[in-house]
Amino acid sequence: VTEGRARGLAQDARLLATVPQLERELCSGSVGQDSVRAVARTVKAVRRTGLDPAPEVAETLRVAREHGTRAGLERVRALEEHTDPGSVEARRAQQRERSFARI
Repeated sequence: VTEGRARGLAQDARLLATVPQLERELCSGSVGQDSVRAVARTVKAVRRTGLDPAPEVAETLRVAREHGTRAGLERVRALEEHTDPGSVEARRAQQRERSFARI
């Protein structure tokens, strides 16, 4: 694990710790790595709004279970765009810039 990835994992852990209702579900082993990342992004998206993260996280997990991780991530992108308009496109532009810098 690279240093940057380790920082990301630590940040995700701190975000997930703010929602104690997730403890049983995340410790059960039934939630995959990509779904955990989607849940962390859900918590991050609603953290600075007036929304309660617990129902949003439950919905993200439900979508990921029923329709797959990709659908869960799409739901997170929609939530991120709803809570912070323009953020998804800004992130994509930043990722494209980083990608071209590596070439």
